[in-house]
Amino acid sequence: MRTTLLAILIAAAFGSSAAVAEKIRVEFTWYVSGSYTVIGEFSGEDEDRDMAISSVEVSSLRFEVIQNGAVIAHASGRQAMRGSQNHDFNFNFDLRSMAFMRGHSLKGRGQLWNYDGPGAGFFSGATSEAIRIDGATVKPSRKWAIRS
Repeated sequence: MRTTLLAILIAAAFGSSAAVAEKIRVEFTWYVSGSYTVIGEFSGEDEDRDMAISSVEVSSLRFEVIQNGAVIAHASGRQAMRGSQNHDFNFNFDLRSMAFMRGHSLKGRGQLWNYDGPGAGFFSGATSEAIRIDGATVKPSRKWAIRS
């Protein structure tokens, strides 16, 4: 799985032996199957120095859903960083491969962003992903369709 990253973290942030984690900011583009694209950015710190950014290490997230070149929904701040009515926000990004991780969307290595809230939402599990708008699935996909 590859993600187009427009801003790459500073390599020195993880090459240092300093005990303090460095802040990073990553811009991403997901080309989802069909005419949909998800673009956005997140920032955070690899506080436990495991070369991954998890839900508790994300300090900001914003993303937009684009269809045929037009923004049709967006989420940012606290809205973007919520999971669902019954499940916590789930976010997992691998700094080694510079890619979002795959796995169970509710508590594993997958993604669960603003699933049933207003605006844009997204989930990604081990076998599928879906774009959500105002709590409804608008683009399910059984296969990752990410291009760079």
